[in-house]
Amino acid sequence: MHTRSLFFAFLAATVSIPVVSPGKIQKDGLVLPPSSLENRDTIRNIFLKSYEAYRYVICLLSCIFVLIHDRKSAWGHDDLAPLSNRGNGLLNMF
Repeated sequence: MHTRSLFFAFLAATVSIPVVSPGKIQKDGLVLPPSSLENRDTIRNIFLKSYEAYRYVICLLSCIFVLIHDRKSAWGHDDLAPLSNRGNGLLNMF
């Protein structure tokens, strides 16, 4: 086992992490206005549309990243290690 792994294992075993409980978020007696039900579907649709656009952009960028880096570094391997920019895989161990 590496020295760094031993250090972090020791640190995790000896350091106690305090338990934090969440406080109240909403005010007592909070009453929603009647227009909130009318706006609920509109806000939900706006959120879903923007989230789908976000997922599309992230997927597109990750596909471009994989195409660029896989051809240079991990072609023929199972996966790409992004920090070392090298290919990894089970067949490479032998």
